[in-house]
Amino acid sequence: MTSLSWTEQCIAEEFAGAVLSLASLCAHRPQQAEQLRLAAVARLDEQGRALLAALAGQIEEGS
Repeated sequence: MTSLSWTEQCIAEEFAGAVLSLASLCAHRPQQAEQLRLAAVARLDEQGRALLAALAGQIEEGS
């Protein structure tokens, strides 16, 4: 695996932080979790959804 540039590392960390924040909010408000997830996905474009699907595949492989 090649190393990431400083900018790429920052973006990856920012993305991971946002995902962790969303997961935490969903855990804190379980009655709103589905609505929160749907709202987050609705804001993604096609490229963002493809990235999310690829990440889900990598997570499944790692389990």
